[in-house]
Amino acid sequence: LPIRIADACIRASENLQEALISYAQVPCEGIGLNREYDKDAPPLKDVLKESWRPEKPELTDTECSVLTFHGKDGVMIGFMSYFGCHPVVCCQETRYIHGDYPGVATNMLENEYPGAIGLFLQGAQGDVNSCVVHKPEKESLLALDIIAGRYARAVRLGINTAKPLRIDSMSFSRRMVKFTRKNMAIEELKQHLSKNESVIHSPSACAESFDIRMAMVYVGALRERLAAMESNSITDSAEELQGLRLGPVAFLGAPLEIFQAIKNDVKRLAESPFTLIMGLTNGSIGYAPDKTTAARGGYAADMVPMMMGQAPFKDIHTELSRELVELERIIREEPGTAASP
Repeated sequence: LPIRIADACIRASENLQEALISYAQVPCEGIGLNREYDKDAPPLKDVLKESWRPEKPELTDTECSVLTFHGKDGVMIGFMSYFGCHPVVCCQETRYIHGDYPGVATNMLENEYPGAIGLFLQGAQGDVNSCVVHKPEKESLLALDIIAGRYARAVRLGINTAKPLRIDSMSFSRRMVKFTRKNMAIEELKQHLSKNESVIHSPSACAESFDIRMAMVYVGALRERLAAMESNSITDSAEELQGLRLGPVAFLGAPLEIFQAIKNDVKRLAESPFTLIMGLTNGSIGYAPDKTTAARGGYAADMVPMMMGQAPFKDIHTELSRELVELERIIREEPGTAASP
């Protein structure tokens, strides 16, 4: 895999050329639902109808952004699509390796536009699942084709309606941020450890049990965390946020599964004409839950950090929003590198 990546980078460098960049924001519906605020997904026969929409579409992305790149001869050489929804249509009950709905859709579009390279930009998807998830293999594969088709239609519309952008300059910046974590006492962690150890030491424990496998994850992480705390060697690392501006388009990235409410706050406060907030960029340190979900606790707010041997975030909603807005300001106000109009 590293050789393939290196080879792709070499070929990309050799093929650098001037390009016309265009942008569109188009409807993209019938794909996601908010698992924290919506009810569970309806039956498969309902969500696969073209008319299906979640009960609270405003808590999901209902549009996708598309950027196209055309060479001097007018032929499209590449495109990007941006959307926020977990790619988990065809998931744990299959053994297929694939890019889920955005990967299948991108492959379809690359076949329609020979020579064009497609790239999916993962938006804020921390609390948004695809409308089909955790189904048996046969149902998952059926749904994968249908939902990938929905996404492909939206991106295709974006490709066909994108308007040229004036890229007078570009700029890049990054911020190293240490997010505040909750204080967790050693005794509290020892209680969690003891509870999970009792599960794996049960006489009826077997490797096929989901509960056993999850307990093993917790035991390993908690033991490591406790050892670091008891030796006073624990440190919570700073995380890298990235900002890239191409003319009027700001790309903001964080190594987190960002919740929709955080994305909405950043978009509301950002002043760039187009702002794309991307999750899971250059890393994965867990979820960035909104204030309501964090206060409620549970899987995203409490369980996942402990799986990773970390304390839960204290107020990731406020801190991440503030840092991304500041990053957007920096890349917008800095002159950047001049580019050909």
